[in-house]
Amino acid sequence: MCYYDGIGVEEDEQKALEWFSISAENRNSVSQYWIACINNTNIEGNEKKSFEWFLKSAENGNSDAQYEVAKYYKDGIGVEEDEQKAFEWFLESAKNENSNAQFEIAICYNNGLGTEVNEQETFKWFLKLKSAENENDNMK
Repeated sequence: MCYYDGIGVEEDEQKALEWFSISAENRNSVSQYWIACINNTNIEGNEKKSFEWFLKSAENGNSDAQYEVAKYYKDGIGVEEDEQKAFEWFLESAKNENSNAQFEIAICYNNGLGTEVNEQETFKWFLKLKSAENENDNMK
């Protein structure tokens, strides 16, 4: 992160990528996530490679990466569009307390995206999301 953000050293994206790669090969989900982000942001047409790194990170439990994998499946970015897999990854991320995924899973249940319409589940996830927002407001 220091090379990527220029903290204590001169900003150097290539060196950051080298260090992220070493860590990522050792199954560090945060490094895998950052490699995906770098590929996604800076290398046009590299959506498939970004997806592969997001997937590795997601499989290692990173809720932000799980959310990204779901979005890629939902929108068909770098991978064939698949509403069922999108739903599954949104759900996994939502269970891991990702508020963006909690919102998306409520929408999935509400609209039947990758699952059956389920008003109770829709309400449950919107309520969970609202409860988390209230907790965050109380911490300020």
